[in-house]
Amino acid sequence: MHLTKRFAHIASSLFPALYLLSSKNTLQQLSTLTGQTYETLNIVHRWLGRFIIALLSLHASFYINYFIAVNRLDRFGYRDVVLGLTLITMMIIIGITSLPTVRQKNYKLFYIIHVVLSLVVLPVAWFHVIYLRYYVAGAVLIVLYDKFSRLYQSTWTVGKLAKIDDRTTEVVVDYHKKVTSPGLHMVLTVPTISLLRHHPFTIESTVTDHKMRFVVQKRDGFTKQLADQPFNSDKLQMILDGPFGAAGTFPPFKNFEQVVFISGGVGATFTLPLWLHMHNTSSAKNNKPKTRFIWSVKSLQDMQWAIDELTTVPKCQIQIHVTQTSQKPDSSSSSMESKEDIELTDNEVSRQRLLSANDDDGEDDNDDSKGTLDSNDRMTSMDELKEQLPSATVSLGRPNLMELLNETTLLSKKGNVAVLVCGPIGLNQSVKAVIEKYREPERVWFWSESFGW
Repeated sequence: MHLTKRFAHIASSLFPALYLLSSKNTLQQLSTLTGQTYETLNIVHRWLGRFIIALLSLHASFYINYFIAVNRLDRFGYRDVVLGLTLITMMIIIGITSLPTVRQKNYKLFYIIHVVLSLVVLPVAWFHVIYLRYYVAGAVLIVLYDKFSRLYQSTWTVGKLAKIDDRTTEVVVDYHKKVTSPGLHMVLTVPTISLLRHHPFTIESTVTDHKMRFVVQKRDGFTKQLADQPFNSDKLQMILDGPFGAAGTFPPFKNFEQVVFISGGVGATFTLPLWLHMHNTSSAKNNKPKTRFIWSVKSLQDMQWAIDELTTVPKCQIQIHVTQTSQKPDSSSSSMESKEDIELTDNEVSRQRLLSANDDDGEDDNDDSKGTLDSNDRMTSMDELKEQLPSATVSLGRPNLMELLNETTLLSKKGNVAVLVCGPIGLNQSVKAVIEKYREPERVWFWSESFGW
């Protein structure tokens, strides 16, 4: 019995740490001191949760076995036992729905169950037995602080929607607070959609007139509802939480010999601001690391929103890979390759399509009441892209990550290398597979920013 109770004591004593590791706003506030954020500590939160579930399962199993052995089945009707069994059942449900396979198949189910049950667990544990209350109180205080501080720091503002194309919407909002680092994201709530629904979006750029810009790809759920919002001057009410993200804790890029940015689709909203910031803040030419900006898009239209910013850094190594296009290679276009030559060839690299998360184009949006970018400004051919970005290399088909990373980065022994990737799950996993196979941990720093799950 003593061992059985010890399992429960240890598990419950970890409740405050478990809830702290799930407190996105609190961890972001502490990131300046700790160098860690919600993103970097999320894996610790998951494994700590699994450890607590394992201890509580042992605690429950041993007690059930004891009651049966001493013929005290009447104990299953007592309040403390009923609450204990309810508690462990909810924890197991949280654990099962948190598994990667469940999370990726139905994120909404995972999110609702995780949020609701993690709150219900606390009063159940409070009334289960008295000695748990100290730990439960600590967890409650952490939850309350995180929610109220997030509410206090939230910004009510107005925004404007502009239709870039049928799948992509530009959101520009008024924002007067300072953003300390590029590559961070905000959590956006639109009251006309729902006060209970929100979505994270990477800050694509901030400008001097206190405007913040997001580029949103239309899919199902919130992003579709946002794209379907009618244009209403500049007064679409929005709530912004943040900024969040680990970009502020990255090592200085000047410490590296090479920095490689890899993007898939709108994942460039993360890599592009970091790439621009690095070039704009590095003054001495001989102190600048060499950079490569690799961007995989389904069509030329998908990169229209970033052309003006890409042109601000001349003579840089930019590689564009167009995976689905009706445009035929042209002699004036640079480095055109056939699809057959640029498939991933190593069996140890993920075979998932690089843009698997972007395969669904969504429904056509024929609402002409939205602001729309001038069609005369849109690229329609490789020639136009080459004219706007003369230093860019454009290829048809998916990039051969093994070749791109190994040629001058991973197999090179010259200095330290940083590799950053943001895109669909398939792209991030493919890059990670190549990195893990070839990198020297002390020489290659790697960051994968995912907007999938």
